[in-house]
Amino acid sequence: MSATVLSILTMLFGGVLAGLLFFGGLYWTVRRLPRMRRPWLWAMVSFWLRSAVCGAAFYCMAAGGWHNAVIGLMGFLMARGMMVRKLKPEEPM
Repeated sequence: MSATVLSILTMLFGGVLAGLLFFGGLYWTVRRLPRMRRPWLWAMVSFWLRSAVCGAAFYCMAAGGWHNAVIGLMGFLMARGMMVRKLKPEEPM
């Protein structure tokens, strides 16, 4: 396997991982909000933490060039699609 293909797969996997972390964290946060004493604080902290982690991941990906960040973004959006399909709400009867 060439270095280019390995680099592409690594960036794609990194984007998927960042996306699963971001959208999985969002799902977890939304599920916990009704039980929290200060839901606005929980939502804000969760948002900034998820954004910081994903921002750091994309910063590391972009160190190899903008094309790596674009490949990572594709993986991020793939993870979003996977989460939407998996967590699709049930249709009412």
